[in-house]
Amino acid sequence: MKANDIVKTALSFMIFVIFHVLIVKYFVIGSVGLCFFYLGFLLTLSLSIPIPLLLLISFLVGFFVDLFYDTPGIHTFASVAIMFLRPKIITLLTPLGGYDEIDEITISSMGVRWFITYTLILLVFHTLIVFLMEASGFSYFHWTLSKVFCTTIFTTFMICSFQYLLFTPKS
Repeated sequence: MKANDIVKTALSFMIFVIFHVLIVKYFVIGSVGLCFFYLGFLLTLSLSIPIPLLLLISFLVGFFVDLFYDTPGIHTFASVAIMFLRPKIITLLTPLGGYDEIDEITISSMGVRWFITYTLILLVFHTLIVFLMEASGFSYFHWTLSKVFCTTIFTTFMICSFQYLLFTPKS
């Protein structure tokens, strides 16, 4: 990683997390659809970041979000878990030509269908972990599933909307 990439990643981290904890945290649809906008930062990290660094970054992001949600370790664990799964999901979704090492994961570089599929898969894992840990098990399974579904759709919509605001998708 070059110094320029480190500065860009640090600024992106601050923008996503601060925007999330100050504004987006309060976006709720009914009582089931939360928005975990900060995950947009993690999901769009460069493909060239080594896995140990990826896990450290996800730990820090989850830790800061846990501080503001008063959820000790839940977002940290879920963030690290999806970043652990990320290389496997990316391998599963590998296009025929492969990936370029410098590619960032954005709608414009990967395409809409690929980006939404990738985002949905990782968000389902993340929200399942968060809400199952929050419910302390499977006692409210149907309620938890409705929260997972609504939160995943809402968060995907917000992340994709943000992508469209920042990047021009390829045709």
